[in-house]
Amino acid sequence: MNFGPLHVRKISQDIILYKTRTLLVVLIIAIGVFALGVASRTWLILSRELNQSYQATNPASAILSIDRVFGDDVVKAIERMPEIQAAEGRYALSAQIQLGPDEWHLLNLESLADYDHLKINKIRSTGGAWPPPDQSLLLERSGLALIRSEGVLSGEIGERLIVKLPDDKEREMVLSGLAHDVTEFPTTFSNILYGYITLDTLQGLIGRQGYNTLYLTVAGNTLDVAHIQAVVNQVEKKLTTQGFTITRQEIPEPGQHPLNAIIGSVLFMLIVLSFFSLVLSAFLIINTVSAILARQVRQIAIMETIGATQTNIISIYIGMVLLFGLAALIIATPLAILTAQWLTRFMAELMNFDIANFGVPAQFYALDIFAALIVPLLVALMPIRKGASITIREAISDSGSEQAAQFGASRLDQALNHIRRLPASLLYTLRNIFRHKTRLAITLTTLTLASTFFMVILSVRASLLLTIEDIAAYWRQDIKLFLDKPYRHIRTERAALTVPGVVRVEGRLEESGVRRRPDGGQSLRSITVFGVDAVSPFLRPTLVNGRWLRPEDEKAIVVNTDLVSDEPDIAVGDEITLEIDDELSTWRVVGVVTSQLIGGGAILDPIAYVNYPYFARVTGKADLVNRLLVETKDHNPLFQAEVAQALEEHFRQAGLQIGLTELNADIRLALSNIFNVLISLMIILALLLAAVGGLGLMGMMSLSVLERTRELGVVHAIGGDDLIVLQIVITEGVFIGVLSWFFGALLSLPLSRVLSNAIGQILFSVPLTYSLSVGGMLLWLGLVIILSAIASYLPAQSASHMSIREALAHE
Repeated sequence: MNFGPLHVRKISQDIILYKTRTLLVVLIIAIGVFALGVASRTWLILSRELNQSYQATNPASAILSIDRVFGDDVVKAIERMPEIQAAEGRYALSAQIQLGPDEWHLLNLESLADYDHLKINKIRSTGGAWPPPDQSLLLERSGLALIRSEGVLSGEIGERLIVKLPDDKEREMVLSGLAHDVTEFPTTFSNILYGYITLDTLQGLIGRQGYNTLYLTVAGNTLDVAHIQAVVNQVEKKLTTQGFTITRQEIPEPGQHPLNAIIGSVLFMLIVLSFFSLVLSAFLIINTVSAILARQVRQIAIMETIGATQTNIISIYIGMVLLFGLAALIIATPLAILTAQWLTRFMAELMNFDIANFGVPAQFYALDIFAALIVPLLVALMPIRKGASITIREAISDSGSEQAAQFGASRLDQALNHIRRLPASLLYTLRNIFRHKTRLAITLTTLTLASTFFMVILSVRASLLLTIEDIAAYWRQDIKLFLDKPYRHIRTERAALTVPGVVRVEGRLEESGVRRRPDGGQSLRSITVFGVDAVSPFLRPTLVNGRWLRPEDEKAIVVNTDLVSDEPDIAVGDEITLEIDDELSTWRVVGVVTSQLIGGGAILDPIAYVNYPYFARVTGKADLVNRLLVETKDHNPLFQAEVAQALEEHFRQAGLQIGLTELNADIRLALSNIFNVLISLMIILALLLAAVGGLGLMGMMSLSVLERTRELGVVHAIGGDDLIVLQIVITEGVFIGVLSWFFGALLSLPLSRVLSNAIGQILFSVPLTYSLSVGGMLLWLGLVIILSAIASYLPAQSASHMSIREALAHE
């Protein structure tokens, strides 16, 4: 017999007859294809476009802050060095911009000489004048939302702005245009505004032209940090011979955008999601195909009776799976493309870069085909071969899958048989659940994986929030005053304590330096050294290794993980040499603490802590402080802002110059801005997994009800009403859901810690502060019960409405 037309007819009739089942299988496959397609495309587009945008700016190999103003002659002299590919001078000026009545915000101004021929860290115009006219500025485009936040400024080109300079003089400037600077940390994350002016405008603001910052790119080995550091050392020697001192140096990670760690975390979570979704999809396919074959054993017997071979039967079901996969591919691929484009556009907007090309290579479409056709086929082969290998005698003797499944042989079955006090409908439900033990195991595995990942994500989110809280609580002050120069600590503390609302004040000395390595080199970035009170109530460090400072310590130093990451040879017990203001000093490392990340209106350099009295003597600044920490009577942000304003006014009258005022609320806001995207993504992933788990359970319950249609008809025939049928099916679904929650909760305990550690290493080079989300577990328990009830209600309602005659005649 020619089975070719039979194949087509059999597949077509099954699809038409079992539309709901067909739709469920297609959706199950589509979920895996969709997740893999979104994750792979997002990974490629984000990585590629961010890298291309960043490289197009010709990012600096090193950025050097110089102690006094220099001119083009110095820049050209440095550029003539054979080790230098390009050099460019700029003037960095820290100012404030008025956003509303009594509301000032940090504005980092940068003066550029030639806007049309920028060489390093190139910015580009996105609207308005280019270059900015005299007495005007360009605003970095990521700051527009912040500019408009108080509802006073519109951010429109031509708007007049009030800018306050470090000497507290106010200047009116025009917003002449917008600029895009890929190399800066976006305002949406840093909470810092960036502006760009000309040298003529700089002359009008501070009375002089010139540069105080040198940007360099090295010639050759541009990705070699050691080579860049060696070149910087040569540049430093040359500058020193001309009477200049480098006050701060920064060597950005070569070829890496500042937001790489955050993007890496996002992509890592997407890859984990796609893997889990594909695994869930595979288990659901096995379960569904097994159920289909279990219901069609008589049809298989009939085909074998009329001459069909095992190969013929296998080919029919393989064709059916391939058809399901093709339908899933047609549905999932366009949705994956559109979702990946939306997600990458959303991420790019947050991270302040442009997507020039959403295209992906052909290999990514091949990956879609693999997930839609090959993976379902591979996982379905085992149940297909098992179902096709049944003999005619075994098939004919099968009276339906509900009878074929043996109940009572195992110890669990026997234990259930001995239960007598439960209602009959509940006993029936429990026995039916454990009748198909293999399918139950697959369904439980699928739902347990969804439960596990949901609870893991919420625990990782809780750990990230706790880590952010730890960072924000690291420094306990309500207000931090950055003084323009060192003042006697008694004078500053007395001045601050006279301001209403201030309850406690502490002075601190902060200096920038570099580490001098044993081989003669120096640290990649400048190190901010904090001279602190060892028992200060304003500081709550989180120790990673070693111990904290003691009041009697002199040469003891505690470093943070950023410094250890930059200088991996540093360990507790080692001696390190620091150079501060051209003076060398030796310190012994006694501890390592976590990163502070944000502070002083910027992303912080690596940090080290030492005892204030000894540090002040070593630096020749005994009894002097340049930072003031203030505790206010009330800790809410509005009260902090009012006291900060009063402090600024009082200090101005007292002749004490403040360069910057930072509220604790500002630190928390900046931290929230940085990690909101990751936290939001985790919530989205958790909701997607909830949908996957619900869909899987709905498919399982639909197939279970279809298999037991005649059995449920018997329940009707012996007097059971629609409510009894609903109760049986819904109880079964909820029980399976709760069981999967229990196993998922157990698995989530170790896995959540593992994933928290991985995310922490990507973001901070140390594990996150772990927090088990008990609330997340209880939330998922509630969701599981609701989803299970809904997933069971729909097929149960269909079965309950079927007449007894229809149910008993059901095949």
